[in-house]
Amino acid sequence: MIINISPKLQLSVEELVRLAKAAEEFENFLKETPMGEFKPCAFYTPGLRDVRVIRKDCSYTACRVSRWSDILLDTHCPWWKFWGRYVGFEVYYPWALELTETISVRSVLERVLQEDPHAFGKYKRLYFWLARGLTVRIGKEEK
Repeated sequence: MIINISPKLQLSVEELVRLAKAAEEFENFLKETPMGEFKPCAFYTPGLRDVRVIRKDCSYTACRVSRWSDILLDTHCPWWKFWGRYVGFEVYYPWALELTETISVRSVLERVLQEDPHAFGKYKRLYFWLARGLTVRIGKEEK
């Protein structure tokens, strides 16, 4: 027996049963796999030479602040949760090429501000607040 789901999609009963079983197996896998709790993090992307800080596990949108940085906004945050919508930032950090160490994100921000005091625009205090207590491992790019 063939079931017409849409004009372009036709499935047999056997195929539907197989898809349902696969979906159930995947759902059980997700329930049984310990994911752990999300922790705020900072990481360095060698190819882009940027440092990214993420404080909340959610989808986000990057909004350009300057040529040095983007602020990350929670895509699904209600309009009335003003401070809750800021979930992190990205900072371009070209000086990382000389480094192979773990440094505080605060040091990264201070170095960027030495180059351009207006790098974070009106969000300067917010960047330092989001960076509190985080470190980032920076290493040379592999060739």
